[in-house]
Amino acid sequence: MSALPRRALFTTAALLALWALGGYLLVPWLIERELPGALQARLDARVSLGEARFDPFLMDLALSDLVIEGPAEAATERFAVALVDVDLQARTLLEIAPVLTVTVEAPSLRLTRAADGARPALGLLRPAPQPATEAAQDDTGNGAPRLLLT
Repeated sequence: MSALPRRALFTTAALLALWALGGYLLVPWLIERELPGALQARLDARVSLGEARFDPFLMDLALSDLVIEGPAEAATERFAVALVDVDLQARTLLEIAPVLTVTVEAPSLRLTRAADGARPALGLLRPAPQPATEAAQDDTGNGAPRLLLT
């Protein structure tokens, strides 16, 4: 075997090994480290995550034991999910609208009402702020939905 095919084979094997190591080890570590803090800052709530798993070859992400608890004044409010599984269909990556399949197992939601009748809610239930510009619209400008639930 000449040097060029051998070098190409070695380079391909090395890139495949890096893809696998990065996907199986680095991605879950980054998600477990960064996602709770990012959600806490965005939702103004306590967030915990049990475990994250990612399969770089199947493009599948699984988050287990995701818990979002209300802020201190709404400490009894809680949203929990046993498992969130996000499957990106790799064949659609090059299309205009990649297809994600999201499966949520065992969701639970606990809300309370204050003595004065007010309903302090988790950040998840607060309305999202409206964008100040039209930059939030899709590229075509026709306001078509970016998410389709079936």
